Amino acid sequence: MAKTRKEIMQDLANKVANRMEEINVTIWGKGIEDFIPINIYTNKKYRGMNAFFLGFFGEGTQEYATFNQIADMGGRVKKGAKALPISYWRMYNKTQKRDALIGDDEEDDIYMVLKTYSVFQIGKDTEGIKPKRKPITNKRVTKGKRVKAAEEFCKKFMAVNGIKYTEAHGTACYIPSEHGVRISPMSHYNTPSHYIQTLFHELIHATSKGLNRKADGGFGSKDYSKEEIVAEFGSAILCRYFGIKGQFDNSIAYIKGWSAKIRENPDWLFNGANAAQKAVDYMLKEAGYDNAFDQVA
Repeated sequence: MAKTRKEIMQDLANKVANRMEEINVTIWGKGIEDFIPINIYTNKKYRGMNAFFLGFFGEGTQEYATFNQIADMGGRVKKGAKALPISYWRMYNKTQKRDALIGDDEEDDIYMVLKTYSVFQIGKDTEGIKPKRKPITNKRVTKGKRVKAAEEFCKKFMAVNGIKYTEAHGTACYIPSEHGVRISPMSHYNTPSHYIQTLFHELIHATSKGLNRKADGGFGSKDYSKEEIVAEFGSAILCRYFGIKGQFDNSIAYIKGWSAKIRENPDWLFNGANAAQKAVDYMLKEAGYDNAFDQVA
C-alpha cells in the first residue's frame, strides 16, 4: 500500500532528525560543501527539500542519478549500495484513478500527491561512471574572494530593496517595522565567514516583505520557529552558492531541540526548505545574479 503524504513527510523528517543526533550537527551546520546536489543525467540542480536532504546525507561532488539513469549511462549500482529518497509532487485524478491530465473534467476529484523515488550517489554507490565535477580547493578560489563576493551580493540586494543596514554591537536581527538589519561588524565575529552566514540569515528574514511571508512571530512561538528554519535554510543555500564555509553552534542541547521540533512537525522541514528556496531565488533575481538553482526535471 502506498504511503500517505503524512507518512512520507514523517519518514524523511525522522531520517534527518536521526542523522542530526548521530553526527551531532544541525542540517544547516553539517559543513557547507562546494557543490549543490545535482542530477548527473539531466544536469539539473535539486531544489528545496531535495537539495537539503541530499546535501545532508551525501558526500563529495554531490552527483546523483536513479537506477535506470545509471544503467542508461552504462554504469551500475554497487552491491549493497543504499539509495536516498527524493520527494516530488504530482497531480492525481481520484475519480479516474490515474495521473491528472490537461483537460480533465473539473468535477473530478483532482489533488496533489506526494511521492518518492530513489537516487544513488555517483562514485560512492556506482561503478562504470565517473563524477563530472572536481572538488574546489582554496588554491582555485580563495576564501577571501568568496567572502568579498558574498558581501558585494548582500550590499546589492539591500540597495535594491531599500533595506537599512546598521552596525549594532552584540546583536543580529531584522526589524520589520523599519525594514532594516542590525548586526555586529565583521571584526566582532570569529571569522568573516561567520559574519556572512549571519548576514545571509537576517537578509532571508528581510525577504518576508517582498514575498508576503509572515516573519514577526514572538520569540518561541510557532511562527517564530518556522521563520527561523526558513532563515537558517536560506542562509545555508546562499553559503553553498558562494562557497562559504560557515561556523555554527552545534551544542548537544541545541541539536536535540531542533531534531525534536522536526520530528513533531515534519511539514516545517518541507515548507521551510521550499520557502527558503523561494527567498534565495528572490534575492538572486533582485540583485541581478544568475539563478543557479534550476528545477529538477
